[in-house]
Amino acid sequence: MRLRPNAWRTLLGRIVADPSDQANLDWGSPRKGHPEATIRAHIHELGSNLNALSPELSDDEYWKLAILIHVHDIFKPDSHAMRTGSYAPPILDPDSHASIARAFLAEFTDDVSMLATVQYHDEPFALYRQWQRKGRYNPVRFESLLTAIPDWDLFVAFLIIDGTTAGKSLAAQDEGLSSVKSRASGSCTRSKVGSRPGGRGRRCGWWRRHGPPRASSTDALTFPVDPASIPH
Repeated sequence: MRLRPNAWRTLLGRIVADPSDQANLDWGSPRKGHPEATIRAHIHELGSNLNALSPELSDDEYWKLAILIHVHDIFKPDSHAMRTGSYAPPILDPDSHASIARAFLAEFTDDVSMLATVQYHDEPFALYRQWQRKGRYNPVRFESLLTAIPDWDLFVAFLIIDGTTAGKSLAAQDEGLSSVKSRASGSCTRSKVGSRPGGRGRRCGWWRRHGPPRASSTDALTFPVDPASIPH
């Protein structure tokens, strides 16, 4: 486990100890995209992905991503639309789980990259689904996404972590990463990006080369995080 002093690690401890975070961990039932059912199980799955990427990440990157893993979906039960299954609200709708999560995270940090990643983490997949259904996607939404994200290395790393699960499509992940490949230039793309078959751009393809993510026994955070395990 990474035990060196780090402000983001301390912040994670405060977040996971918050009653709002703890209250929703066991919400959820098996559904499309989330066969693992609960938010707790989703966090655990993404934690394994983070630990698999750990050697490529700085301490700040690791703990920022750990925070994003905990926060990004934790408020799905607080969204009236998602709780009732009536409709999926637009990403910027105040009732979207992303907007609620962003507001919660803003109580702990004003880091614009972290807040933007939480707010827009589902937007690439939503645009992919538009293209899949209609053969085109909304160019205004796509440009808004490109404008909204300050740190593409962080955003792309989170897309990989959140998208490499039993319930997610690797084809969708490939297309989304290909669309933003020129924006990210750090650890993910530098170390983990390979050529597409046929030479059609590049993708973050670490999961194909390394197989299922496996947590490191010497440099891994156990997910879900026990608040007591994170010193303040």
